[in-house]
Amino acid sequence: MCLATNKKDPYIAAEKITAYKIMNKPIFYIFLFSYIRTSLWIFKIPRFAKMSPKKLRIADYIIEEGLHAYTTLHEAMRSHNEDNIICEVSIPKGAKYYISEDSKEIVSNRMKITKILKK
Repeated sequence: MCLATNKKDPYIAAEKITAYKIMNKPIFYIFLFSYIRTSLWIFKIPRFAKMSPKKLRIADYIIEEGLHAYTTLHEAMRSHNEDNIICEVSIPKGAKYYISEDSKEIVSNRMKITKILKK
């Protein structure tokens, strides 16, 4: 998943942002298993992910790294298939993030899974 934007520098979240992440089932269950063993019901994807914009055209940048998600459940459902799980995630206050020009995708350096919506 790549995100195209005209903004070189990321936004800083002024408050918690809710988004929807699609995860591959085998990867999801590895995360779940490792955190159930430590008795945590809500778990974190790696705390800080690297985000580095790459120059694409004169005014556009592309973000390939970081934690990608959709801004609406509708968009996540359009990309969902039987090999994936849709999770509601939150981007905490103070996290850095980029949002696509059409506002359908978001990339952040911090993201926490809060709820499993569709298996």
